[in-house]
Amino acid sequence: KCSIYEGFNIDLENSTGDLINFIGSDDVYYDQNTLINITQNYDENIDLIYGDVNFINRENHKITRKYKSGYLSQNKFRFGFMPAHTSMFFSRNCTNKIGFYNLKYKIASDFDFCLRVFLANIKFFYLKKIITLNKEGGTSNKSLKNILVSNHEILKILKQHNIYSNFILIFIKLKLKFFQKFVLKIFY
Repeated sequence: KCSIYEGFNIDLENSTGDLINFIGSDDVYYDQNTLINITQNYDENIDLIYGDVNFINRENHKITRKYKSGYLSQNKFRFGFMPAHTSMFFSRNCTNKIGFYNLKYKIASDFDFCLRVFLANIKFFYLKKIITLNKEGGTSNKSLKNILVSNHEILKILKQHNIYSNFILIFIKLKLKFFQKFVLKIFY
């Protein structure tokens, strides 16, 4: 049995498409136009195209959180924010430039991958559309232990790339996530 990121790397080695996307087995594209929107906004000069996601409850499929990936910035990474991984479509050229997922990180390797994309000055495009509906309870959020491990790995990744952060900054991200879930629960 291999880890999630080992599986991703195997897929990257064997993929032949122009654009690569990893979507969870229980996640879905937002609608029938999603892939059309991606391809209409893609050209060979773009190495990463990404958008937004909605998180939904596993049982009743109600939206529990809306995640706007927004434009990439070093400051967002400092707080632990990155584009939603399932919304990312990257080119073969992207992996040729930055390599594969770092297996040293068990939960936050997608954060490391995305940060390396940003730091490599790879051309990216933010598509201001919902790309996927993600079921709650992914690996990084399924338990308190995983949340702590994930955020600890994020801090290690930032330190490795000489970007200052700390647990207080990362904690702000967690508070924002919980606040948004609380607000959506009241109004939806």
